[in-house]
Amino acid sequence: MVDRNLNLKREISNNLKQLLKERKWTQSELSMMSGIPTSTISDYLNCKSLIHHKNVKYLSLIFKVEPYRIDPSFNSEQQLKLDELEDWILELNNASEKEKEFMKNIWFSLKELKE
Repeated sequence: MVDRNLNLKREISNNLKQLLKERKWTQSELSMMSGIPTSTISDYLNCKSLIHHKNVKYLSLIFKVEPYRIDPSFNSEQQLKLDELEDWILELNNASEKEKEFMKNIWFSLKELKE
């Protein structure tokens, strides 16, 4: 089976290795600072798993770089939309029945506008 994300994983791996080298940090130190398990960081560095967008954000804060310096496919506008959607889902889960109905009506109105 072909890994369609292999090139992206390699870019992310190279970017993380470069950032670690520049700062003279170990994987263990990065793990302690970020709260991301060392095994997960190792997987990123060895192209075994694709980094989650939240981890891109955490690591970009720790390295003090823009997220695209870690993951070149990271699109801040797209990420903002995902974050807003997550906020809406949390709001919906905590909403009263009246608020849920209101949000449902907004959703359907937006959907109609799109069509």
